[in-house]
Amino acid sequence: PVQVRDPFSKPPVSQLKKTGETFLQDGPCFEVAPKLAKCRECRWTHSQRSKNMPNIFCRFYAFRRLRYTKNGQLAIAGFSDPHRDAAEEDLKLWLPQTDCPPPDLDVDMTKFLLMQVGDHFCDLLEQEKEAVSIHLADDKTIAWKRVVQGVREMCDVCETTLFNFHWACGKCGFVVCIDCYKVRLCTHPKLVNDLELLNALIWSCDINNNCFQLVGASV
Repeated sequence: PVQVRDPFSKPPVSQLKKTGETFLQDGPCFEVAPKLAKCRECRWTHSQRSKNMPNIFCRFYAFRRLRYTKNGQLAIAGFSDPHRDAAEEDLKLWLPQTDCPPPDLDVDMTKFLLMQVGDHFCDLLEQEKEAVSIHLADDKTIAWKRVVQGVREMCDVCETTLFNFHWACGKCGFVVCIDCYKVRLCTHPKLVNDLELLNALIWSCDINNNCFQLVGASV
């Protein structure tokens, strides 16, 4: 059986302050790190949060990493790394379950399924290769966002569901899919007459301000 690891498990604060070791943000910004940059949801006032809490979820929960500086202050320490932070139970979402394959999946059915979805998977792979090539930020590290129960990742521009590469603002958590990133990258808002397209191009974050983090698949 796979041993489930608690991603939020960390040494005592006293030890973290001595070592400077990074740890995963385990709560909303306004509670865990009120003096650091807050995500879009945590910037709401207390009354706004109380009224809308069922629809609010911290963008940096289980995603942003923190650390203590030498003077004991909290600081941002990047985001989850798929090579370092993904545990065995996380990898199970991406890998075939060879120890217990579906009983009705014979060779013919396998070939049929590959014929139906193979081209689509290849298209997704090419899209992700392109995403890496057009990523503007100086930091080319690809972050990883683990699955959070009950949370559906969506593009803040077009509201499509996200399951592959996308971008997240490291300052506020604004999330953008590959298609919207490409459109914004290639089009200047001042040259657009179509109102719907213009709304899609005007973001709360500047694509050129080096704050967007490329994020790998969470599912």
